[in-house]
Amino acid sequence: MFKKKLPLLAAAGAGAILVFGVLFTYLLGGGLRATEELNLAMRLLDEGRWDIAGRIARDLEDARAIDPAANASWNYVQGVSNALSVGGELDTPRNRRILLAATENLAKAEELGFPLGYQGKGKFYLGWCYFNTYQWDAVNETLADAEKLWPQRRSDAFRMMVVAYLRTVPAQLDMAQQRLDQWEKIPGMSKSELARISLSKAQLAFQEEDNFGCEESLLQVGSDTPEYIESQLWRGRWRAVEASQLPESSSKRELLLSEAQQIFGDIVLSPLSAIEPRRQAMFLSAKGLRMMGKLNEALGMFSSVRQGNSKSAEAIASGLEEAEILMELDRKDESLSTCKLLLKNVEDLALYNGLWLSIEELRSRLLDLGRSLLREDDFRSVVKLAEHLAMAFPLSDSVRLKAEAYEQWGDRLNVPTAETNPEQQRQAAHSKYLAAANEYAQLAQLELTSSEYPDVLWQAIQNYQRADDLNSANRLLTNYLQYEERPKRPRGYLALSRNRLNAAKWQSAVAPLERCLNEYPGHPSLFEARLLAAKAYSELNKLDEAAELLESNVLDYDLEPNSDTWRDCLFQWGHILYKQGNQLLLDMKVAGNAGNTIEERQAKILESQQYLLDAIRRLGHAVTRFAEDPRHYETRYMLGKSNRLAGETFLQLANSQEILVDSARRDLLQKRKHYLDQAAQEFRFLHQSLSKRQTELDASEHLQSLLRNCYFGEADTLFDLERWEDAMQVYRNAASRYMNRPEALEALMQLVACHQKMGDEAEASRTLAQAEQVLKRIPPELDNQFAKLTRANRAEWTDLLKWLRR
Repeated sequence: MFKKKLPLLAAAGAGAILVFGVLFTYLLGGGLRATEELNLAMRLLDEGRWDIAGRIARDLEDARAIDPAANASWNYVQGVSNALSVGGELDTPRNRRILLAATENLAKAEELGFPLGYQGKGKFYLGWCYFNTYQWDAVNETLADAEKLWPQRRSDAFRMMVVAYLRTVPAQLDMAQQRLDQWEKIPGMSKSELARISLSKAQLAFQEEDNFGCEESLLQVGSDTPEYIESQLWRGRWRAVEASQLPESSSKRELLLSEAQQIFGDIVLSPLSAIEPRRQAMFLSAKGLRMMGKLNEALGMFSSVRQGNSKSAEAIASGLEEAEILMELDRKDESLSTCKLLLKNVEDLALYNGLWLSIEELRSRLLDLGRSLLREDDFRSVVKLAEHLAMAFPLSDSVRLKAEAYEQWGDRLNVPTAETNPEQQRQAAHSKYLAAANEYAQLAQLELTSSEYPDVLWQAIQNYQRADDLNSANRLLTNYLQYEERPKRPRGYLALSRNRLNAAKWQSAVAPLERCLNEYPGHPSLFEARLLAAKAYSELNKLDEAAELLESNVLDYDLEPNSDTWRDCLFQWGHILYKQGNQLLLDMKVAGNAGNTIEERQAKILESQQYLLDAIRRLGHAVTRFAEDPRHYETRYMLGKSNRLAGETFLQLANSQEILVDSARRDLLQKRKHYLDQAAQEFRFLHQSLSKRQTELDASEHLQSLLRNCYFGEADTLFDLERWEDAMQVYRNAASRYMNRPEALEALMQLVACHQKMGDEAEASRTLAQAEQVLKRIPPELDNQFAKLTRANRAEWTDLLKWLRR
């Protein structure tokens, strides 16, 4: 333990004489209590050793020697040491995040009550953290009495309060003046403190556009004070702002810019300038060069500022200026790359430093860049810029700009030209209109609660119409007409439920949907709410509730059969009906005859049968009506399974009755044969169709799995029908297709069963031997497929085949 603490002893140095004895006891592990260690840490903070103090706080937390939620001293030490750890480099998102963490600790310490004797320091550091994370209202509330509680930092506190009032939106000029008046009344201030008052007066005058008053206050700052460089920065700054308001031909404008450039240049070259004011001077000088029309020089300086500290306020503003100049110089790719970099470096809008550019201005000027590209018909560049915008700004900005680009792109392509094929041009224009419509439709979802929603939806409808996608246009028109004057909250419930469904949080997805269904029974979102609720209920195995909702949608005449929602409901309803029938049969199989009379078992079989017959009807409707739907193949497979299972219910009915006349038994068995024939036909049709689509099969594991299941589905159904020769042919086809793969073993085992049913034990034995040879030829890299695709792993197959051969 001592070795771990030894570096702290070296770090303490001679400056910590007053606390050295206690520190030495701590380092030797002399049994200091947590309270004593925190007292030591606070004294170390007073000595400026935030690093050692922070280490003590972390050690106490790691050792669980304190309760952070209840210990004011620990929160004070942790907060102050974190705040001081950022040093002078405040303008980075990383350090602002550290300051946010420090703010939480100090706010907790204030809530619990700052340690005795540290209230003033605690409030000051808390206000300082608020100030450097741009929480202006909190600054003034926290620092209101700090100048009294910690007089040594009174001027720093007043300066922060004045600046906070000036940077609040809108600026509170009267309150800033009141603080200045209070500040000036303090007696016995140092030269540096008086200089800070002059700087604050100048900043207030600048905000009031009183350039004369600003200059007068700045001239009172002596060159021998630490505030001198900042005063010069403001002297150049007000000149640049006044120049920007004058006509380009004005001689006064030229003079002011020249004076400003001289001032900024002196700051950059001065050995007294710290990094931040030098960077700010370079940025302002580059702006001046741009105003003077010296674009290449400005470009070089903006680039230098941006690369110097890429996440600073000056770097972000320089990046925007650079991008605009590059666009003026027709260097579009470079401009877009610069936009991407500056947006990446913004990182978190909540921690954005709006010293030079407000978030609103940054957003507006970037969008202006996009619209300037639109005017030049450079639509690809607009789309690229729009995608970059999503890195920092709300998705709606990106989507809106892309929508406008695609729409105007479509308009441009829709103008006939002699050089292009009319049909190709029409299709190209339609593809852009469709892209625009999709973007507008997405924007409508994003603007669901704004007054723009109906207008954006109308733009989506128009573009769907231009793309000849009338079904989509009609779908949105229905929503548009019904939505215009209705509360928009149900869509919010739907969006919330979708998110939860996507996260597999089925139960939590149900609550907002039930609220939507119960509170908005006549709302257009009702149909989609039913569909989403049915999906959630299905995953929760509440099949009856799911089926009821889907049935309501499919049979509700208010929902157009051509709509996506109606189609989705039809497909899902067929699947749910199959699950209901299958679940009943499984429950009966598990329960056996226990507790059930013959009549009860027959009733359950009939109920299951009805579900399966309904599933056949709905699934058949879906695959016939929507043959091009991506779900077509899977639904056709479910149709085959439904027919096969329905056929078995007739056999179960026949076997469940001890006394049954021959004609009734024949009728049941004939119906069984009918549905099994239908099942075999569906499986055969499906695997033949899939086999013709080799390219799609190669690209889709799902389709490959479906094809395999269809081969075995047809063969197993033929086996059920006792059509042994036909079944063997399909099993042979499957064994051949999946030769030297685990699936071949299942096909060969079923061939053995067919031979045994036909009384050919010799052929059954030869097939078993063949299976043993196939097992040996299956490569080891497929071992992980055995359990997934067959009844056993490789070792279990070996044992099974040996046992069967005995």
